[in-house]
Amino acid sequence: MVFIWSDIKPSPLMKRFILKLTVFTFIAAAMYVVVLVGLSLRYAGYLDNYSRIIREHDGSLIFGSSRASVGINPEPLNRPGTAWLPFYNFSGTAYHTPYGPAYLKLIQRKFSRQVPDRRRVYLLAVDPWSVGCELGKDNPRFFSENTTFTNKLWYVHSAINLDYLIRFTYYPVRGIIGALLFNNLGWLDENGKFEYPVTLEECLIRHPSRFAEALAMHKQTVMENRIRISTLRMYYLNKTIDYLTPKGDVVLVRLPVTDEMLALENRFAPDFSLRLKLMARQYNCQFLDYSHDNKGLVFIDDHHLYNTSAVTFSELLCKDLTHLLADQLLQ
Repeated sequence: MVFIWSDIKPSPLMKRFILKLTVFTFIAAAMYVVVLVGLSLRYAGYLDNYSRIIREHDGSLIFGSSRASVGINPEPLNRPGTAWLPFYNFSGTAYHTPYGPAYLKLIQRKFSRQVPDRRRVYLLAVDPWSVGCELGKDNPRFFSENTTFTNKLWYVHSAINLDYLIRFTYYPVRGIIGALLFNNLGWLDENGKFEYPVTLEECLIRHPSRFAEALAMHKQTVMENRIRISTLRMYYLNKTIDYLTPKGDVVLVRLPVTDEMLALENRFAPDFSLRLKLMARQYNCQFLDYSHDNKGLVFIDDHHLYNTSAVTFSELLCKDLTHLLADQLLQ
């Protein structure tokens, strides 16, 4: 006997069940989307880089990895009296936004509408990790950011980006509610700066263990993966400078780190600051090197500045930028 599926006629009861199930699924999905959109609009800063993607900004910008995301606070740079347009922090992490083809294309897509009609400053925070690679993997097909929103998210100009929420956040509703209830993940403020959810006292108490764990991990990464400066990433750093230079003043910045992290970076990139200095000279831009200037600063681990120290450093940066760019900005 031949069994033909099309010969089976669903009963009226089955039809009603399928209809109810379809309606219920549609309503549940619609309610989830409404809740997700509502929470993401109100608490965008709790969804990784989401607030950076949906934020439209026509002023000065900060680029880099997590060292810049936590270490450069736009608020001191945006105080009244500065000669440049307000800053927004468009940094990410060493996994999402190292300098390379993906980050450059994201910058071009996001800020293509900026024109050199007003004075902007572009701070490019650079360190050996943001232009580094494993030995034998100096090729785009090995770059970590290829699988992230940096490379795969095309449309970046909507106030609600469902593509990002669906593809590049894990359990976003649960994540937002958990962050609000427990306040243990940190958040991005209105200027794109990442804020750690711990008090200074808690930071100082937990610093020894965080420091030891982070430094051990970084040493292991350098040794096992034989980290070195990527020729290709340096090429795309050059291209990023080249793209931004006609739009405003480009300044390369190397942020302060602990002595131990600096010693580790000097092991695989001993001439890094010199290379940045020569690059700045080539493009007629500026380079500010704070890698040794860690006196009095508090770190979360071996290289991320704590919230209050980020303000202290950013005030110094603002002062140096004012002097450095005075002649150009007052023309």
